[in-house]
Amino acid sequence: MIFHKTLGLHKFFRAHRLISTTKNRQCKFRHIDKVIPKNVLEYRENNSLQTKNGKVYDLKPMKIPLEKGKVYAWCLCGCSKSQPLCDATHDIAEMEIKLKPIFFKVENTGEYWLCNCKQTKHRPFCDGSHVKLANEEREKERLKKKEAAERKRLEAAKK
Repeated sequence: MIFHKTLGLHKFFRAHRLISTTKNRQCKFRHIDKVIPKNVLEYRENNSLQTKNGKVYDLKPMKIPLEKGKVYAWCLCGCSKSQPLCDATHDIAEMEIKLKPIFFKVENTGEYWLCNCKQTKHRPFCDGSHVKLANEEREKERLKKKEAAERKRLEAAKK
């Protein structure tokens, strides 16, 4: 890691920290394919043959600076400690993970939103699938609370 002399240590880490969003936002674009970046290595063997999605790591995407021409490995299994990029956790025999990383390149250097929910249709880039997952989670919680309240009401009626 290179430390810049003019930046304080806390400013250096703040400037190079990976940023995760906290808001659930609906996509405001009609033609999503024109907005989501394209994976230059989209048709590589491991990318197109893996039809299953990994476990959800987070319901928010992560903004990461990526360089043009460099090959990156996006974690599909959801077990990597360096999310959203792969750290080869899938190779640990005891974990019995069948999913492999998705290799990708970007066309231009810049910051990109990478998916952390692992449910995106445009691997590895976020397409808003986490919003649907978040809504499903909220609905499950609401139903659990409703069932618990109904059980309490029935128990109180029995007494």
